[in-house]
Amino acid sequence: MNRAVIFFLGCTLSSLLFAANDYGTGDHVVHVRDTEAQLISAMGEPTRKVAVEDSRGGHQGDYYIYALAAESVRFYIQKGRVVEITVIRGS
Repeated sequence: MNRAVIFFLGCTLSSLLFAANDYGTGDHVVHVRDTEAQLISAMGEPTRKVAVEDSRGGHQGDYYIYALAAESVRFYIQKGRVVEITVIRGS
């Protein structure tokens, strides 16, 4: 019984938050490894930018967060390139 409950919860949570290799909006698609300029060209300016630092305060990258109608999309930018795309869907 416990395994079934854990499996169900895992499936439910994974459908709300997942990483992707690309994200499409309208006529544009943003891929992992695209440049920061390509991201802004396709998506416009982000709703929010968050600096990512290591434990010593050194700059590691930035999260560009876009709040869209039914979901939020977070792009992780390192050295001027998209390295991770995370889609957060509302329930």
